[in-house]
Amino acid sequence: MGKMISKLQLKVLVLLLCYFSIGANSAHAFEWRERLTFSVGLGLGDTNISKDVNVQDTVQSASRSESPGLLQFAVEADISTKWTLAFRHNRGVRLSPFSSGISFTGLVVRRYFTEKRPYLPPKNAKDSVTLMNWAPYVGLGSGIAVANTTRERDVVADVDSSGFYMGIHIGADYHMFPQFIFRPEIVYSTTLMDDSAQPATISEVGLMINLLFKI
Repeated sequence: MGKMISKLQLKVLVLLLCYFSIGANSAHAFEWRERLTFSVGLGLGDTNISKDVNVQDTVQSASRSESPGLLQFAVEADISTKWTLAFRHNRGVRLSPFSSGISFTGLVVRRYFTEKRPYLPPKNAKDSVTLMNWAPYVGLGSGIAVANTTRERDVVADVDSSGFYMGIHIGADYHMFPQFIFRPEIVYSTTLMDDSAQPATISEVGLMINLLFKI
């Protein structure tokens, strides 16, 4: 189940990116692309899974962590002057040995607290204004978390699960350059339900540094 959802996440992300970035052959698709903001992010933190597993007819608690790296990709649209909606994909990264089997894919809605916030105009805009100010926000996220971890030397080699998660995003936007917005963000998410026969929890916590841009 976890592997199937992981493949579905990747397909959805690729299809969305292709539709909005390459599908500009029609005027409608081009208009939508101009409304979207893309972002990539790096961070420090931890993604982990804790699960009860059966080992020789006994139930034991197994925990796997992927840290200290975090990667994030997102596509975002403005709802109003104070609200945005984003589709994001976040993964934990373990360096030694390298692995990246825990991911969070879903929607994030952000609410800003300033009257004016940084904004990236369409690339074909003739006139634009750069607001060099911080715009703090609070966001809520939800979606599907997937964990597929393998440690060959551990007693329990494979620990996997998937489930519905809820999370919080706290950060601020700053218009660092005319074509880029700088966004430091604190992220915390955890699953509320999972698809495993044994109880499992998948969670993430970290400090992300995102760069927003138009394409």
